[in-house]
Amino acid sequence: MKVLNITTADKQTFKAEWDIVLQSGCFKEMITTMGIEQENNSDDTIPIINDEVTGEVFKKALVWMEKNRGKPTVEEDENEDELKPKEPVNWDHLDDWEKKYMDIPVSEMFPLVIAANFLEIKGLIKLVCKAIALQIQGKSVEEIRTTFNIEDPNWTPEELAKLKEENAWAYETKK
Repeated sequence: MKVLNITTADKQTFKAEWDIVLQSGCFKEMITTMGIEQENNSDDTIPIINDEVTGEVFKKALVWMEKNRGKPTVEEDENEDELKPKEPVNWDHLDDWEKKYMDIPVSEMFPLVIAANFLEIKGLIKLVCKAIALQIQGKSVEEIRTTFNIEDPNWTPEELAKLKEENAWAYETKK
């Protein structure tokens, strides 16, 4: 099977087999644009030009792609009703491998979701978003600020009232 070289913006190079690389919509497009053919035995390199997709982050994404080799690509359901209530995500939605894979600090989750988004790896995006949601679920505002290292903005009562007015939709409850 054809092996491609993937070079990250920080000049780290990884070897990945053809079917693994095709899990990325970005790589699929680049392969087409660059005229790379699977039957050709040339030593082809695909550059990742996004500075946020470092070798360290891509290596983590590549592990996911290798694990999910041969599995169907996650497709978005265009007919899905976004307003329809959904079952809240919970750890039971992840298998043991996914739980172990996502057992990383929150500070490492965001670069991974940025890389997955840039590379258009839908299954990985979905997994990382679930893991991030699980870091928020059931926590108070202060706990969330601590988890995500967010400073308290120390708004005045007037500023809070203005924000609440501007974002009234967020405070609406279902009847």
